Amino acid sequence: MKFELLEHCFNKRDPNTSQEKLSLVKEKLYLLFDQYKSKSVLATSSNVTPTAHASVTMQHGRGLSIFNEIPAFESQNITDNGKSSLDMYLEEGRSEMKYFYDMDVLQYWSDRKMRYGDLALMACDVLSIPITTVASEPAFSIGSRVLTKYRSCILPARVQALLCSRNWLKGYKVPEDDDESTGDGSDPPLA
Repeated sequence: MKFELLEHCFNKRDPNTSQEKLSLVKEKLYLLFDQYKSKSVLATSSNVTPTAHASVTMQHGRGLSIFNEIPAFESQNITDNGKSSLDMYLEEGRSEMKYFYDMDVLQYWSDRKMRYGDLALMACDVLSIPITTVASEPAFSIGSRVLTKYRSCILPARVQALLCSRNWLKGYKVPEDDDESTGDGSDPPLA
């Protein structure tokens, strides 16, 4: 259900490659979800210790050992029919946009942690990453302000790190004039 909107957008943009792009998005989404699911299973299994299990059973007698298994059971994001929480979410109908016009997506997923488990955790992690925009002219200009004898030899990974961390280093306030020069002809510091 949820992929229909994405498929529609891909078809409008480029019908020739839409299925290929949709398959790639699905593949990457499931890979990311599987990583979160495997981290959750490892964390849950390391939290339940056999000594605690044995001591509760010995202290309180029979029947209470089943309660020690509840956290591991609840952490499994699989329903009775074998579907993961990602599959359940994708198969559900889409929400009406008019009811969620001013929706806080982090709060939405935080409220659904019990229902979707690892999927909600994954969504909160991905959505909490700050989005950075960079004006193409000053970022890729060959002017002396952008490329200096020091900046022209920066490795691509460092350039990417600088662009991505720009908002963290300089704050989120967008000035009216995005010119970073100091006015004296010198280049601004890198970090």
